[in-house]
Amino acid sequence: MQKKLTIVESFCVGKEHVVVNAKLIKDFVNNNIGCSVDFFGEKNHIKYIKELLSPEEICIINFIIINVKRNVNVITSLLFQFKIIFNVFLLSRSKRFLFCSLLADSQIVIKLFSIFIKSDIYAIPHASLCDLDNKYDFKRPKEWLRYIFSFKFWFINFKTNKLCYVILGEHIEKKLHEKKLLKGVKYKVIEVPYLYNEEIKLKENMITSLSLDVGFKVGFLGQGTVEKGIDKFVELSQINFLNSKNEFYLAGGLHSSCKPLPCSIHTLEESNGLIDFNKMMTLACKMDFFVLFLDSKEYELRASATFFDIVNINKPMIILKNSFKYSESLGVPPESVGIVCDNLSDIINRLKNISLEEYSSYKRELFRLKIHLMKANSTRFLN
Repeated sequence: MQKKLTIVESFCVGKEHVVVNAKLIKDFVNNNIGCSVDFFGEKNHIKYIKELLSPEEICIINFIIINVKRNVNVITSLLFQFKIIFNVFLLSRSKRFLFCSLLADSQIVIKLFSIFIKSDIYAIPHASLCDLDNKYDFKRPKEWLRYIFSFKFWFINFKTNKLCYVILGEHIEKKLHEKKLLKGVKYKVIEVPYLYNEEIKLKENMITSLSLDVGFKVGFLGQGTVEKGIDKFVELSQINFLNSKNEFYLAGGLHSSCKPLPCSIHTLEESNGLIDFNKMMTLACKMDFFVLFLDSKEYELRASATFFDIVNINKPMIILKNSFKYSESLGVPPESVGIVCDNLSDIINRLKNISLEEYSSYKRELFRLKIHLMKANSTRFLN
């Protein structure tokens, strides 16, 4: 009997989560001979996914364009998700459905439909799990309404065996167990699906010398936000401005809530916002190090694609001891993939004393980690 899977991306548009969703498609197709896939997604999102698939893989997949609405009020968003998901279940006669981005509104609709649907439903909540930490002031009537439509309310109070949550990382599973939030919840755990660049070989990323006289290029990858540590990166650049020849770059955009960056940081644009992905990665590949100042509290219940972006381009990391150490959740000591420092001043001192052997060691370990992650089947939970 032919194996069929219906994959639904009802939130992301354009290049958002493209490497994640393309990896899921590739792994399912290549590990299930004779399978077929229906993929529902926004027009441009489908376009960019196709660019990452082979002609043989594209032939197996039935792409269906849907209209994704963003930045609308709660009720309107709920109605749009209802329309999308109703059509998905109506048009795709599948025994398995995978929703790539589960948010508060889509969770409500899916759980209501699960009463009538006999198929198995899997869903990836991404950062939506962070809502489980939110506090609500029930003395205010509007807070009751906000809570009733929240991800937390429907996660805790309406449980069904028809819906299986796909949790992205053992560190998230561990924290949910500590909070006693997984009782009666059906779930699977995988690492973040990521489509690595196979053309980047170890020998092409190794260096033969270190020029300490000109300093290092230190980067911040992705969108600059407080939870990702952009404020610490700014402070680091200003400490460096007076003490060393290192250069600092934002290889990404700056969130609108953040203050303009000082002249100690080079950027790709003058205004706030996201930038072209190709420009971002071209600059990223020129860096010697990337900071990874993830806030420990903020990343207890969410994954970080930034970590996997850095692994993909084989750049050693700079990590603070009190920040979230992502590599530990993969069984890799953070000290093996970069420098771990007590404080920002310590980082400048460590950079002054990096040897060629130490730097090359970081890159070798990152490459080994990348090869290990590339071999993983991100859709094994469907077997």
